[in-house]
Amino acid sequence: MSTASKGRLRIQKLTMELRHDRNTKLIIFRNDRRDTPHLTLSWNNPSKVIDVHLKRRGAGGSEIHREIGIVQERALLRLLGTFKDKLRDSVLVELSRAAKINPGRLGRWGYAVFYLDEDEKREFIDKIAPLRKHGKRERMLDPEGLVDWANSAEVRNNIHHPSALHYIAAAGRDDVIMAGRVRGNHRPKLLPLGLFSAPDGRPIWIAMDRLSKKMLSLSDTFTLSCLQQLLPNDAWDIVFNELHLAEVELFAD
Repeated sequence: MSTASKGRLRIQKLTMELRHDRNTKLIIFRNDRRDTPHLTLSWNNPSKVIDVHLKRRGAGGSEIHREIGIVQERALLRLLGTFKDKLRDSVLVELSRAAKINPGRLGRWGYAVFYLDEDEKREFIDKIAPLRKHGKRERMLDPEGLVDWANSAEVRNNIHHPSALHYIAAAGRDDVIMAGRVRGNHRPKLLPLGLFSAPDGRPIWIAMDRLSKKMLSLSDTFTLSCLQQLLPNDAWDIVFNELHLAEVELFAD
């Protein structure tokens, strides 16, 4: 049975897709243009090198692959180690700046929290994205199911006063909880909350909005600067020109 999986991240005019199957592929393409190729990097290959290709669609739906470079996997591992250090330092700095959230204060500010336990999560997923046979069994989002769920009494049953955060912390749940403003004008309207331990072991809730933005900013900047460092100069010039990266804000002067 295949264990293939993939995930996507959209960054301004670029989309990055990571696929895991027999090997690992990172595919980067413009999401605002159809006349540019897809950049593909493939690793975890028997050769222990990273193959770098540009892929275009040819006549009759055929694919045209153009190899533009080969990179040793150990070079990527060195850069990933650098990124790990940068991410750790950034997270520690942002956590030191993050606001400790008091449930009572959240209530006074006009917030409510949305919470699903594990059973409710499974029921929610089954309703809005049921498993269907589509070549293989996979979940397909049902927009009507999502609308029906959004208008149901179940949603109201899962919206709680922020005091519920005390019970969630006591239960040891460590997933991010969303708080939403239901009255007043306090910003932001949506506030992700993470559960952490204080130095004395007490559970504390931390506002995650600034941290999540910092992590996304660091990851997208790193991914593209990583490519620039990994690829030979001529290969990077080809990628920059073929994908018209001068149009992307990350590369604007």
